[in-house]
Amino acid sequence: MKIGEFDRDTGALQKRLEAHSRFGSRDLNTWIFEHLDLTPGLSILDLGCGTGKQTLPLAQAVGPKGKVLAVDISQAALDDLQRQAREQGLAERIATRCLGLDAMEGQLEPAGLDRVVSSYAVYYVEDPRRLFRALHQALKDGGIFFACGPALDNNADFLSFYYNLVKQSPPPLNKTGEFMEKTAPGLLREIFGGVDIFRFENPMRFDSADALLAYWSSHNLYDRQVEAAFRDAAGRHFRGHPEFVITKRAVGLRAKK
Repeated sequence: MKIGEFDRDTGALQKRLEAHSRFGSRDLNTWIFEHLDLTPGLSILDLGCGTGKQTLPLAQAVGPKGKVLAVDISQAALDDLQRQAREQGLAERIATRCLGLDAMEGQLEPAGLDRVVSSYAVYYVEDPRRLFRALHQALKDGGIFFACGPALDNNADFLSFYYNLVKQSPPPLNKTGEFMEKTAPGLLREIFGGVDIFRFENPMRFDSADALLAYWSSHNLYDRQVEAAFRDAAGRHFRGHPEFVITKRAVGLRAKK
């Protein structure tokens, strides 16, 4: 699956993370970590780590005897992660590698990992079966793989607002949601022998047209040519409503070796 322009842009990623923190009502990391059985001393791979939203708290959780390998296709994101790790005194616990998802085969020590975590990343892989087999091989017996990403109905309210504005029909299929809800579970059952599926909802309550516009400007749907129309439509909405709610819906997949 093609990586969108704003999925590579570390500035856009940071803006989205800040919006989730400011306007959201639930914390994604809390939900993810509930399914990882974290203890000190673990060896963890954070796959598609970005600027370290999960990496840094994972490094705190595993303690000085644990290790986190952070992998991402963006060197700029990894540079930012390394800077934060130094500032937080976590640099000794975190190693980074600049690799794409389809380059993971043969890159990991067999049975060397206790956990593999991948948040909003695995659906970009071209050959998911090969990736999942490589991760299965890299996990110790009893190790856990947990991946999360958009559900089929993610952002439904926001998508309706946007496509009504541009007078277009939404794409018939949410490809990332299809991967998370249909493709990946089947492959994980095949390779790991089973998969647990979890769901997460986080309503983001935007309180102004400017806040909504700022969020959209960091999103892959952003189009400078319709910015004025978007601003006008957002203004009309807030003249009649105190907030605009975008519900982030995610699917979590946990497989145990």
